[in-house]
Amino acid sequence: MKNNRGQVLIETALILPLLLLLIFGMVDFGRAMYTKNTLTNAARSGVRAAAVTSPLYPIPPDTPLSLATPATGEPAKSIQRTLSSGVPQDAEIQYEVGIYDGDGAPVAGTVDSGSQVRVTLTYQNFPLITPLYKLMALITKNPSKTSSSMTISGEASMRYE
Repeated sequence: MKNNRGQVLIETALILPLLLLLIFGMVDFGRAMYTKNTLTNAARSGVRAAAVTSPLYPIPPDTPLSLATPATGEPAKSIQRTLSSGVPQDAEIQYEVGIYDGDGAPVAGTVDSGSQVRVTLTYQNFPLITPLYKLMALITKNPSKTSSSMTISGEASMRYE
C-alpha cells in the first residue's frame, strides 16, 4: 500500500481557500443582511411615529444619528430605540425624513392628510470583517473597490394621517 500523505496535503491546499472564502462570504453577507433589516425596521418605526404624530416633527436631513446622544422628536427617538438592538453604539447613521404629496413631489409648508412620509436611514461605513473586498476587487478588476466598508440603507414610507 502506498503512502497518501502528500496527496491529502495537496487536496487540502486546493480546497481550503475555497472553503474559507465560502465561510467568510456567508459571515459578511449575514451581518450585512441583519444590519439592513435593522435599518429597515428602524425606518419603519420612525415613519410610523412621524405619520401619527401631530404636528409632524421634521428631522433635518443628513443629520448624524449617534445612539450615544439623545434625539429630539418622537420619530428620532423611535428610530434610536429600534437601532439599539442591531447597530453598534458608536455607529453614525444618516437619516432623513421627507414629506411628499400624492404625485411624489416634496411638500413645502403645511402637511395635508394623505401625504406620504418617507424615512431613509443610511449606514455609510459598515465595516466588513473579512478580507473578501480585496478578492472582489481582483475579480471585478475594479481597484476602487478596495475599501473595507460598505454603505447599507433602509427605507420606509407611510401615509400621513
